[in-house]
Amino acid sequence: MATRVIRMNVAALSLYSLFRGFSVSGYQVLFSAYMRSLGYSMTSIGGAVTVSSLAGALLAPGFGAVIECYGARLTTTLTGLMLVVSLLLLSIPEPGYAAFVASYVLYMLAFSLGQPARSTLLAKSVPGELHGYYTGVTMAVFATARIVGPLTAGWLAARAGYPQAFTVLTLSAAVGVTVFHILSMEPSEPACKNTLQKLRSAYTSALKPHKELRRLYPLLVVDRSGWSLWFPLLSAQLKAVGYTEDQIGALYTASSLLQATTSMVWGRLTDRLGPAKTVASSELLGAAALPLLANPHPWINAAAGMALIGLSIAAWVPAYNKLVAQLARGNLGEAYANANAVRSLAGTPTPTIGGIIYETLGPAALYTLSATLLTTSAAYALKTLDTKTTK
Repeated sequence: MATRVIRMNVAALSLYSLFRGFSVSGYQVLFSAYMRSLGYSMTSIGGAVTVSSLAGALLAPGFGAVIECYGARLTTTLTGLMLVVSLLLLSIPEPGYAAFVASYVLYMLAFSLGQPARSTLLAKSVPGELHGYYTGVTMAVFATARIVGPLTAGWLAARAGYPQAFTVLTLSAAVGVTVFHILSMEPSEPACKNTLQKLRSAYTSALKPHKELRRLYPLLVVDRSGWSLWFPLLSAQLKAVGYTEDQIGALYTASSLLQATTSMVWGRLTDRLGPAKTVASSELLGAAALPLLANPHPWINAAAGMALIGLSIAAWVPAYNKLVAQLARGNLGEAYANANAVRSLAGTPTPTIGGIIYETLGPAALYTLSATLLTTSAAYALKTLDTKTTK
């Protein structure tokens, strides 16, 4: 593998992660809090996320075909532009419900297509034995940017307003995708010539997944359900119980700080211990955070919960990427896209369900259900995936 391709693509992905991390983390902090500040209910916020997740889920199987036919580099650039437009829509003063839905649709599409595109580009650019390490490197940069993004976004929203905060996030995303496109290189020629035929094959494959990849899907369904019940609503919940935008940004920063300082360690542990054990650790850390977030006062509860979430995410990213790469045995773009399609479908109804549970039964019931799902996911990873995927 050419050293120049490794060097340029790792650098391009790292720089892109810097600007994208700033924008994405700001978006995650402000989106549901912005809707809450305009008077939308938790159910309405969850509904917006559900509609967006459905769009991503329906299109996700075709994303692998797009990556294979047009290349991971070009596809990554396209997803960067989607993120720019998503942010730009919320820079409009007092956007309506349709604007929030459209923004989140583009945000979800940028994630659903972008994650497999970036993962494929990295997997094809670096040696297999260092895949976890370089995933950890790019994740560390992304997480470092997430330290600055929430604080900046919260500060701007509190003092200048939400539209101004989203304008700054838009500019950051635009710079990031431009730098990435200039520096990156396609590591290999696109693997298909007939895009429509590849799309048909991808959707057929989504209905009949690869035999080896099927073992991963139960984990993804339970994991995504456990997280999407509450995570898209978190900043709205914090705002509802009295936290200001500045304080919410600071709490998300605590999470990002732990991601930045531990992601490379988790990448190394993934290479050494195998991805299944790391996935299980991620799920258990997430489950441990939920009782604290169910009752986020005093502030130490919220801070400790967000710190555990940061550790959980830092562990998940390299483990998930390596798990898919090991099970896929070729056609990485399709494998990542299919796995994300399953995750998106599993997460489609749950934000609305989470909003309903929150408003009818309270946060304790919501977070107890989520913790149970994450613990179940950890047990499944250890029992079903561990011995067959470790090196």
